Amino acid sequence: MSVIESQGDASINEIARLMDLADTEDAVIERLEGCVARIKEVQAAKSSLQAFTRSELGEARELRRQRAEELAW
Repeated sequence: MSVIESQGDASINEIARLMDLADTEDAVIERLEGCVARIKEVQAAKSSLQAFTRSELGEARELRRQRAEELAW
């Protein structure tokens, strides 16, 4: 194989790599949209939590802790 053929193979390999990368665009956009939706859910949850008293939040934290301990067993 000559140097020119080798360079041509390298170019073809690079083109194929770039095409493979470009083909992932739809999947990446879909994942990003999912992440944005999740961020909006998180922000809504945080906003909703502001309506509760410190006492209610403390009780909920304790319940979560207890559940976590039960799952650990």
